[in-house]
Amino acid sequence: MSQPQLVLRLKPMSVNQAYSTSRQGRRFLVASGKSYKLAVALEAGRFFESIRGYSGRLKLEYEIHGPWLTKEGKVSKTAGDLANFEKILCDAICESIDVNDASIFKIEAEKIVSDEWIIKVRLYPID
Repeated sequence: MSQPQLVLRLKPMSVNQAYSTSRQGRRFLVASGKSYKLAVALEAGRFFESIRGYSGRLKLEYEIHGPWLTKEGKVSKTAGDLANFEKILCDAICESIDVNDASIFKIEAEKIVSDEWIIKVRLYPID
């Protein structure tokens, strides 16, 4: 974990929360999804400026800290699927630095039990 990390004090948003489906069957980003992507992009665009436009292979590492457990210590039914948080987070970061998300070749993700919502992200080139 020697790479610098972006720390976002945000509650993660899932793809299911960020998008809706029209009557015609088209998926579209809802207002809260747009706000989330903008909040992530504003921070990520500055933080990952050094890899703006990068076209090589990248590794994405992220941790999502939050209250994942019930008072009884069991995983909450509303805790959310870790992979479901990934797509919108990845899209927001990659779009903010003009990087094709297909450049991400390796991903490491973890949910960490915490009292507050924090997202920690590292994105860097791999050989």
